[in-house]
Amino acid sequence: MNNIFLSGNIGQKPELKHTNGATARAVCNFSLAERGLKKGDETVWHRVVCWEKTAESVAQYMDKGAGVNVMGRLTYRTWKDKEGIERITAEIVAANVEFTDKKGDSQRSEAHGGGYQSSGRQAQRDEPFGGRQPGEDIDEPF
Repeated sequence: MNNIFLSGNIGQKPELKHTNGATARAVCNFSLAERGLKKGDETVWHRVVCWEKTAESVAQYMDKGAGVNVMGRLTYRTWKDKEGIERITAEIVAANVEFTDKKGDSQRSEAHGGGYQSSGRQAQRDEPFGGRQPGEDIDEPF
């Protein structure tokens, strides 16, 4: 099982692009700043990638500093830098991006139209993350 739940603020304006080819797909990249629970805790930065309807919604409604909850999966991607050296980067491929206010709670933001899932449906507001809080222990069958 590869599930990640993050809550934080967008670091810079999300960038929307489209893939090449006959079946071009929208893709959006943004950085997410995840703050610790206590004042003075280190901020951890994550790279987030969204596809299709989710990508379009994030690019249209989100800006630097906006609060979001992200549910997705962790992936690793290799690429070559300008000098031809192969690099590896970790990314969160978002299945669901829920828009929050800047304080990080999940109150519905009418200006941003709520959250979006990769299927394009509006995210459930009553129970974000299936009723669990990010990081909450759950019973696993192993």
